[in-house]
This record gives sequence, C-alpha cells and structure tokens, in this order.
Amino acid sequence: LAFQRAQAADAAGAATSSADEPEVRIIEQKNATITEYRSNGRLYKIKVQPKIGPAYYLIDKEGKGRFDRGDNPALENMPVPQWVLF
Repeated sequence: LAFQRAQAADAAGAATSSADEPEVRIIEQKNATITEYRSNGRLYKIKVQPKIGPAYYLIDKEGKGRFDRGDNPALENMPVPQWVLF
C-alpha cells in the first residue's frame, strides 16, 4: 500500500525542525498527494489528498502505529449533541 511505503520511507527527505514544530514531508504520487506529520521522528498523522475528491486523514490516536481514518481532525473530539426533540 502507498501509505505503508510512505510510512516506511527513510527520514532523509524529512524537513528538520525544532522540538515544538512537527516535521512535515510531502509525497507526490500519481493519484494523490500524501502529507506526513511527525513529532520527535514518530509519524502521528497522514493527510491524503486524492487528485479527485476530498482530503482525508489517517491519525494515530494512541501512538501505537495504528492509523484510524478521520475526515476532519478538528472535529475528532467534538461532543455529539444528544438532545431529545418533540
């Protein structure tokens, strides 16, 4: 899978940054642009922007290397309203 190749790629092409800023690596592919976000060398988020269609994110919420899909990471922790309508 393209995501596995991107995750397994060496960090030689990754931008160097301070401890406060994430490292960002952009990988152009035939069908999509993949943006990797790393903190202290650990991959924690992947943004996939297909050539056609909306972007989506793969997020490692627990830091164990298991990525879950999220369409908008800003809404991940938003509480769901539980109102009763009459």
